[in-house]
Amino acid sequence: MKLLKVGGIAVYDNTLWEGTIAMPKEQVPDHFRGNSRQAILDLNRSLADDPRVQLSHVAFDESVNIQYVYKLYCAS
Repeated sequence: MKLLKVGGIAVYDNTLWEGTIAMPKEQVPDHFRGNSRQAILDLNRSLADDPRVQLSHVAFDESVNIQYVYKLYCAS
């Protein structure tokens, strides 16, 4: 966020990681478990909790890759 200007846009790919981010932990296939999944969960939570961020989900490709596009705006 420090490098992004007010009104800037950042794009993140694979933020739902083939749907496993929305699954309960015990239902996630073994090959999706681990630090990468937790890092994506942490990023998503951080963006969702930041009042300066406006999130948009864009459906992309048949593999259901979702991108977050966010804009920073002046926070009071």
